[in-house]
Amino acid sequence: MIRTMLAGYQNNYKGARTLIVPAKYTLYQKLATYKYIYQHHIPIVMNSQTSATYLAYILSLLGSFIFLYILFISNDIWIVKLRHITLLKNIPYRNKDEILGKVAINLVLTLIPTLIGMIAAYVLAGIRNGFITLNYPHVFYFTKIGAIPLWIYDLAFLAYCAIVVIFTTALTLVLNQLTKNVYLTMLLGILVYIISYLPGTILKFLFWLPSPYLNVTNVLTGTVANTTNLAFLNCCVGALILLIWSLILMRCFSHLVNKGSDNK
Repeated sequence: MIRTMLAGYQNNYKGARTLIVPAKYTLYQKLATYKYIYQHHIPIVMNSQTSATYLAYILSLLGSFIFLYILFISNDIWIVKLRHITLLKNIPYRNKDEILGKVAINLVLTLIPTLIGMIAAYVLAGIRNGFITLNYPHVFYFTKIGAIPLWIYDLAFLAYCAIVVIFTTALTLVLNQLTKNVYLTMLLGILVYIISYLPGTILKFLFWLPSPYLNVTNVLTGTVANTTNLAFLNCCVGALILLIWSLILMRCFSHLVNKGSDNK
């Protein structure tokens, strides 16, 4: 049926304009999932409330908003130091130690609740609607659209979230130092995220910015690659770009702090 719907896109569903058909890329995602189910002889599950399918649903939502969560918990990460500038007076410390400490705190505050939430979603949904194996497929994009076991997707999700934490921490440190305002930091951080929702025709020219890679779900499922028509934009490229920008922001933060210290 999915192949038939995909074939209809070849003539743009001529003569059937009122027919409601899922987006072409959505159909490719479903096809990849059903291929995996068939090849690995896994019983198909139509109930979205079972343990595995509900966990996949929760991850899709979480991946879209986890950047905003990290931004919220870290938007005043450096403000306390700025407001109490004498707190560390005459106590030797390095900017590198400050950065690593803030990153470590945010990793704990993000990854542990995320992991607990994933386990809770799987267990509670399983108790209520039945347990499904974690080998059940989930859409994943690398060089082409495909599917991988849900437990592997979970690990990839957590690993990529860790990269987002590093970038967001570096971003909030710089914004805190520049604006010295929690609300401006939050607003500017949200503006960085909003860029990821620009049309693909524009976003393809901005692929070198960090914004397109802050939506974890869109990166891992290949939505970024599909909307920009840039097939190489997978999770590895996204992680690399975020890490490069993280290093740039960390250097900027150290420069701004040192410059501020010299002016006092």
